[in-house]
Amino acid sequence: MTISSSGIIPRRSLAALASFFLLLSACGSSTSDAGASNETSGADLAADAVSAEEGAASRQAQASALGAAVGAGADGKELASDMAIDCGIDVEEYEPTAEEIATSNADTDALADALEAAGIATTRTTDVYGFTILEWDYENSAAQEVADAFWTERYPPEPLPAEEIARIKAENEAIAAALDAVGASYTLGEDALGAEWLQWDYENPEAAEAVAAVYAKLYPSIPPTEEELAESHRQADELAAAFEATGITFTRVSDELGWEWLEWDYEDPEAVAAVEKVFAELYPIDPTIDPCALAE
Repeated sequence: MTISSSGIIPRRSLAALASFFLLLSACGSSTSDAGASNETSGADLAADAVSAEEGAASRQAQASALGAAVGAGADGKELASDMAIDCGIDVEEYEPTAEEIATSNADTDALADALEAAGIATTRTTDVYGFTILEWDYENSAAQEVADAFWTERYPPEPLPAEEIARIKAENEAIAAALDAVGASYTLGEDALGAEWLQWDYENPEAAEAVAAVYAKLYPSIPPTEEELAESHRQADELAAAFEATGITFTRVSDELGWEWLEWDYEDPEAVAAVEKVFAELYPIDPTIDPCALAE
């Protein structure tokens, strides 16, 4: 498998669906990815800050996503077109500026140089707009470390407040103590912003239960209002009626706070269709709402 990048917007695929989601994220906001991580730290907060001038980045993301979608063929173009129209972008007429293409390609070329200098094989292609698309093996941890370091250096994140660093440290200390109590191993480290991160075996059920208990204590659930509970019950009632009418098997579940929901076979196309129909009736889309305005 490969990971792709165009400018400051890393992309994992040129497939039509990936392009559509890129465009969705681009509408009304800029996007930057410093790499995925299973860490309990402030890294996610820091990654959100990794961007250069947001307006330009947003336009770059839109242009690059559109280019990838159009390059993916008719299906990709149709997917991108649906979202682009909602966001006021004309797929047929939109053209990125020379400056946007140059900025994006400079970032991509610099990333390619960094990866290749570390011995990571890359492939460069060009989309219909002129954006350079970079691909490499995203399952290669060494490559991901190079990419993380590259984006962090090129677009340094804002420093975390001392209070946030202290909160993360206290949280990790509590998690470490809980993991020690059940004999689960873990690794503690510190990121470039001075925030601690903690990694543990997420497939260890005892460890997962211990960590969940810590979070439940540190961040107790806020009791739902009567209106919220009533709405969850209404959803469950409507779904249950739809399932019963079509003979779909389900289980009704509730928690200690009073929330109710249904569990069913999420791979059953008939059940999926029933759920979509119920929610479309419960929450009809308002054609006057601008989806891009909601993303801002």
